[in-house]
Amino acid sequence: MKFNKYILFFLLLSNSTFGQLVCPIISSDITVCPNTNAQLNVSGANFYKWTPSTGLTDPNISNPIVNVPVTTIYSVTGLTETTSNLIVNGNFSSGKSGFTSDYTYTSTDLHPEGYYAVGKNPKTLHSDFSACTDHTSGSGNMMIVNGNIVPNVKIWGQPIVVKANTYYAFYAYVTAVHPTNPPTLQFSINGSVIGVPFTSSNITCNWQQFYAIWYSGSTTNATISIVNQNIIATGNDFALDDIKFVELCQSTNTVTVTVPDLISTTNIKVCSNSLPYNWNGTNYNSSGTYTKHLPSVLGCDSIATLNLTVNVPTSSTTNTSICQGSSYLFNGTTYNTSGTYTKILINAAGCDSIATLNLTVNVPTSSTTNTSISQGSSYNFNGTTYSTSGTYTKTLINAAGCDSIATLNLTVNVPTSSTTNTSLCQGSSYLFNGTTYSTSGTYTKTLINAAGCDSIATLNLTVNVPT
Repeated sequence: MKFNKYILFFLLLSNSTFGQLVCPIISSDITVCPNTNAQLNVSGANFYKWTPSTGLTDPNISNPIVNVPVTTIYSVTGLTETTSNLIVNGNFSSGKSGFTSDYTYTSTDLHPEGYYAVGKNPKTLHSDFSACTDHTSGSGNMMIVNGNIVPNVKIWGQPIVVKANTYYAFYAYVTAVHPTNPPTLQFSINGSVIGVPFTSSNITCNWQQFYAIWYSGSTTNATISIVNQNIIATGNDFALDDIKFVELCQSTNTVTVTVPDLISTTNIKVCSNSLPYNWNGTNYNSSGTYTKHLPSVLGCDSIATLNLTVNVPTSSTTNTSICQGSSYLFNGTTYNTSGTYTKILINAAGCDSIATLNLTVNVPTSSTTNTSISQGSSYNFNGTTYSTSGTYTKTLINAAGCDSIATLNLTVNVPTSSTTNTSLCQGSSYLFNGTTYSTSGTYTKTLINAAGCDSIATLNLTVNVPT
């Protein structure tokens, strides 16, 4: 039977709705490949409803086939029949008692349309009918009907007392007794048809169950009926048996269909001196994006992507100098002598970084300046003016950045003077420091002495005349 063709509607209620009724169902989760058919299974109930219906071949059976691309959680509700049938004489073992019908009863001949009978063999009531046995035992009664040409005419009906807010299953068995135009039956409760019409097979003597699920709501009295929607006169002949109306107990489970993520990405950085890089059995020697199709644990197609970055080692050279007596800190180590030092470190890319230090240790320098000046003058030595004899020292920074001790030895010389007294005869001349004189007088010249200072030379010249 196919529940999705006949179920009416389904409201989800807790087990407490049914008082003390307990009707657990058994279900299990599964793991499948994406977009792959797999079997769901639930047991313990008579009727089932899966929600959502997405990806299911039939949401109203116990074992639908599921096919989904991603993990999906389903809720499955099972409705289990109680043992008590509320229908009186549902198998017609008591003849035509216990029910009503808008069809005309006959015990001899099912002519014309709109007649029914209760018997063991349809063939005995109509020559064109098949010789069928009942559904119950193969030797009991059944209700045999020549379908009316008016729709929604009550074929069979019975009033019953029901519980409020309770699910019920209403079902019966039907078979065509003539192969032409099989009946289209539908249930009716309190004058309203429920569910979708059910058209039976045109194979005679082939009993089929048709049913509906009904929720009583606030109703406590129900007049239940079976009506025929087929209004064709030719054919439309059938038999009914084993009519049941039973209370249902509800239970709901959750079923998870897990679809694993079959797409993975691996981001890897390696140093060139660590190549080749082996990934899933293949060696790679250069940066790039690589893809492989691999089977998962379930045998699904798994797409794995490798983003490989190959980083190269780096090197750096530091050329520096220090002064003698000081030290230089290089990558955690202190050095104080000239030389070339190397350390292997890890760079930002995680590869070797070869750091080289070329260290020069410079020594302090010194200089001495010996000079002299004349008294009254001054000497500028490294920004300072000196005017008295002495030794002066300054600490400066040389071109190497180290101390340079500069010493000044300064001598201050004083000026000198000289006087020359001489006479000559009139008519002659006197050469004094490069100048010729021929007349009496005092003459002065300022010269530079051996110390570089002024030397005042005075000439007192007397010219004598002849007598």
